[in-house]
Amino acid sequence: MLNSIFQKQITTVVSIPPPCRLNFSRALKSALDKVLARPVDLVVWLHLLLLPVCTLNLYIPKGTGEERSGVRKKLQIAAINQPLCKWREPKGCVVLVQNLLDLTKHSAKQQRPRRKKEENANIQACKKKINFGHFTAVIRVLFSDGIAPATSETLHDLQQKHPFARPPIVPADDITTPSLDVDATLVLFALKSFPKGTSCARYGLRDQHLLDAMSGTTAAVDDDLLQSIAGVVNLWLTGLCPPILGEYVANALLIPLLKPGGGLRPTAVGTIWRRLCSKLAASVACKHITSYLGTHQFGVGIPGGGGYTARS
Repeated sequence: MLNSIFQKQITTVVSIPPPCRLNFSRALKSALDKVLARPVDLVVWLHLLLLPVCTLNLYIPKGTGEERSGVRKKLQIAAINQPLCKWREPKGCVVLVQNLLDLTKHSAKQQRPRRKKEENANIQACKKKINFGHFTAVIRVLFSDGIAPATSETLHDLQQKHPFARPPIVPADDITTPSLDVDATLVLFALKSFPKGTSCARYGLRDQHLLDAMSGTTAAVDDDLLQSIAGVVNLWLTGLCPPILGEYVANALLIPLLKPGGGLRPTAVGTIWRRLCSKLAASVACKHITSYLGTHQFGVGIPGGGGYTARS
């Protein structure tokens, strides 16, 4: 089921509209708490992963009348709040997933009405990022050569740079070392440290969505939501996520960017959950590594100190 949904490349909103944030915050909190209550239940993990693509879909205007800003905003709010209401029903997730599969069965990708004059892809991307205040990303886009075309040559180049390798084998022996543990304060700091406009990969969930769920009218419940997020992150760090979901949570898509001088520059785009867990694990481990290696003068924890050599 996850393959069928994620292969559709469903586009989600960049930021949750304020009138929808409280509903989404409650739905996310409920999904996280169910995972914490039943961490061995595969169904609750699936609900957590499917929540964004089922409820935060980008509304595609169906005509020029819907292109107007005010009308489009109202339609987008309705397109999010209605699935969130359906999500709360006993079989709401199943119904929404089936709707997504039926919606994309006849048309692989919804398209906007064609404009009289097509704009350059970089210009379109810049306008979109300016609207959301991602000014640093605008500079990067202006100097970007874009993404390589989806051809057999592009696929061959990616396979040459990243050849196939079997997944690592997790040892069956019990590990006596305690797993890393993070608290809500560290989670909030990590969420705020992501650059603006951080991508969602193909799973639909963005860092901005998590921040939106803790802002505005939802600020009163953000402490409880943070605690739930931290609890689920600790489940991942402990290795209690069902192993069958590893390829969906821990993988990363390769985006073939074109180099100015020719060739490809593959960029890996992982899920927000993967990046959040990695960021938190690195920040916790760094404290111990700095104190352990700092006296050897390897430049650990020292800006620009990587060139130092060890002293006997």
